[in-house]
Amino acid sequence: MASKLNFNVQNLQPMENALLITAASSGNPSLRPSAYELLFDQIEEVTNLRLCKTDKAIFQSVFHFKMLRKRQYLLQQGDICNSLAFVVQGALRMFSTNGRGHEAIIIFAVERDWLADRESMINQGASDYNIDAIEDCVLLTITYQALEALRNSNPAFAAFFRCQIKAFAIATQQRIHRALNLTIEEQYHDLLETNPAFGQRFSQNMLASYLGVQPETLSRIRKFIPDKIQA
Repeated sequence: MASKLNFNVQNLQPMENALLITAASSGNPSLRPSAYELLFDQIEEVTNLRLCKTDKAIFQSVFHFKMLRKRQYLLQQGDICNSLAFVVQGALRMFSTNGRGHEAIIIFAVERDWLADRESMINQGASDYNIDAIEDCVLLTITYQALEALRNSNPAFAAFFRCQIKAFAIATQQRIHRALNLTIEEQYHDLLETNPAFGQRFSQNMLASYLGVQPETLSRIRKFIPDKIQA
């Protein structure tokens, strides 16, 4: 599950991905509009509203272009989560680590997903989680203060954010339902059916962590899953 507004998810084309990474790493802002256009497209798609130039200018002023390299942290356990991230390109995970060093992945986030430790962000308390980049990432981030101000002042974004909250609540409930009612085999099959690219983008250890099983257990399960689902 990603923290997630996953309506008709469409990844950027490979050339666009490369251009965005190049622009971010070189500090060249000329290609950054592609990132904002992805955000504008999602808002319009979800709300069925047409954004005016003023709306777009406002969004560009409060959403900040950010680059993360693979394994770089967006949030570390014990820090306060002060921003919400929109994933333009790349993949991240939110996970906790117990006293024995065992990692439990709570959320994966890929293109067009939204990610934050919402409890920490809303309560402005220390986070129990880490968020790091599994791949090189391009993000648009907005601070919690700017998010609240935008939600209270801009009708288009307010409508969009209501949809985002609903989608996140539904995804969370579905994840709990699957964990309580499905076997691990069924959860793994469902995960790959719902998110076909996960089998290629995330390691077996990460998928096992997300499902709450040992990698060896998942390895045995994978033998009985059709190759076409795991491809």
